[in-house]
Amino acid sequence: MNQSAMFQIQQAERMWRSGNVGKADQMLKSILKRDPKNFHALHLSALIAFQTGNHPDSRQFFEQAFALNRRDSHLWLNYGNLMNTMGEFEEAEKAFRKALDLQPGMPSANSGIGMSLSGRKLHGKAIPFYNREISKNPDFVAAYNNLGLALLECDRTEEAIEKLTVAVERQPSFVQAVKNLGSAYSRAGNAELAMEQYHKALKLAPNDTGILFNVAVSGMELGRFEDAERALREIEKKAPNDFRCQMIFGNLLMERGRIDESMTYFQKAAEHGGDQVLVNLGLGRACSRLGRFSEAADYYNKVLSIDPTFTDALAGLSTISGNNDAEKLISQLESMLEIADLPDQTSRRIQFSLGEVCDKAGLFDKAFGYYGNGNALKDASFDQPAYEQLITDMIEFFSAEYFEKWNGIGNCSERPVFVVGTPRSGTTLTEQILASHSQVFGAGELDYFGNLQRNVSSRIGGDEAYPSCLDQIGGELADELAADFLDHLAEKDATALRVVDKMPGNFLHLGLIALLFPNVKIIHCQRNPMDACLSIYFQDFGGHHPYAYDLENLGFYYKQYQRLMDHWRQVLPNPMLDSNYEELVANQEEMSRRLVDFVGLEWEDACLEFHKTERVVKTASIWQARQPIYTKSVERWRNYENHLGPLMRALDVE
Repeated sequence: MNQSAMFQIQQAERMWRSGNVGKADQMLKSILKRDPKNFHALHLSALIAFQTGNHPDSRQFFEQAFALNRRDSHLWLNYGNLMNTMGEFEEAEKAFRKALDLQPGMPSANSGIGMSLSGRKLHGKAIPFYNREISKNPDFVAAYNNLGLALLECDRTEEAIEKLTVAVERQPSFVQAVKNLGSAYSRAGNAELAMEQYHKALKLAPNDTGILFNVAVSGMELGRFEDAERALREIEKKAPNDFRCQMIFGNLLMERGRIDESMTYFQKAAEHGGDQVLVNLGLGRACSRLGRFSEAADYYNKVLSIDPTFTDALAGLSTISGNNDAEKLISQLESMLEIADLPDQTSRRIQFSLGEVCDKAGLFDKAFGYYGNGNALKDASFDQPAYEQLITDMIEFFSAEYFEKWNGIGNCSERPVFVVGTPRSGTTLTEQILASHSQVFGAGELDYFGNLQRNVSSRIGGDEAYPSCLDQIGGELADELAADFLDHLAEKDATALRVVDKMPGNFLHLGLIALLFPNVKIIHCQRNPMDACLSIYFQDFGGHHPYAYDLENLGFYYKQYQRLMDHWRQVLPNPMLDSNYEELVANQEEMSRRLVDFVGLEWEDACLEFHKTERVVKTASIWQARQPIYTKSVERWRNYENHLGPLMRALDVE
């Protein structure tokens, strides 16, 4: 090859590497027109076609180059990469092995073999090749990422996290490694750390729909439904006909109580190729939540006509079944438990469903056994000492002196109303009564203050964690944060005098809420601790409730909740009303009038007929919230008293 041609090829390569792909391609075409057998021009043309996604042309250029020289190790390496990308994994492995034959220890060749094996699901066989790559080329970050993925596929999750962490530490901008580390944390059951990594990845690649999907799924697992909805809205903009997005959106909206919207999304998913089993299951659950049990049964039966062993459809039928159906359903569900290698998640769902059917049928001992089995299958741990320290830290920080020190900052608005308590303590019923008033909007469970607590330290600056960081908050930032929340409420309703946030877990955030809104009303929903805890234990929660799956942990959590609420009563500047569930169901009108009066509004008779109010209800028992007040949940724990020793001891109940 003459020097002029070599110079032009070198110039084309510089242009390609600097991003001027079109100009480089034009130069190479000119060279090949004059010299069709120029090996270097063919090789570089193959790489450019590969980079631009023109895989057929790339392959043709490689084949023409091989016809001239089959002894170039880099040509085999690059051809192997193309074959992996095209999914021709056996061909790729041969190419990488040829590159190693020609140049033992060639960088990235062992990793390429690993990728070709992983592409054929031979993850265990791929691991040694990734390790070999790392031993020979310890700075090759992609090998750590690939190794982490292979380990994850082999259920060696902790090792996967270790390797992926190395990849992210060495190259923080490596989007796939950051994303994969999030997936590893998710597999390990740590949705919090998973979400942290997904948000880092999203900053690096804000248009990556795969990362947005992960944010949405993790958001739902953590109960951060607004985070999940924002991610799904972004996917919807980029891929309006993506049935996976529509299915997840349908489930999210159902969790948030927006049932009519959720049904629309399930129907969209069906139109765009969504799995008919999952679509009908979603529609069945939606109808069940609305109390349209006949329609729900039709959808569940459509699922079972496609797959007679689909456990979630049977579980759905168990939720809406009457006592006449109990024996048949129990038999069907118990037979499902005998399926070999049943995933824990499926088994858990069946156990909770059996518990529900048996409870309705009055088979209380049997029901408790199934609920216990279902809870035992929850992959969660609750650190009692850490939780106790969390409560202690807040009690010590948020003193009466602290609020006196910051007296005068914050927003004087009384528009927000916070309804707090434990789950299953009557927060939904309370919100529904208030939201039946013409001047009240029920916003459901907003995760705003949970998110703010996690992020406020970075908003303030400095190294202090929450709550200590609030010592430096200052009036200007407090005003800004309060205004953000009021804007958030205005997006949901711009006209109501009162907007109710019924997130039960906001009892943890009342110190921050009081700092930003010292005048807002707080309604504290209370219930017999035994009934409240039993109802939590019997609920197959989505979201993040690690305390809920063990009676001793549940009692400990409840006592710490009581300890914190006792403290808030003593130090908060805000008006607080303790609303007792048993008193509310026994004296509906008196207590309803007290609630309406407490939030500063005139009485309206519609509040006595809250079950007729057409509005969104965001709850695990949406249909119940649309019924008149019922008393069957009062003293329900007595049916299970013989099984509740650990809970009674934890609650100091004699």
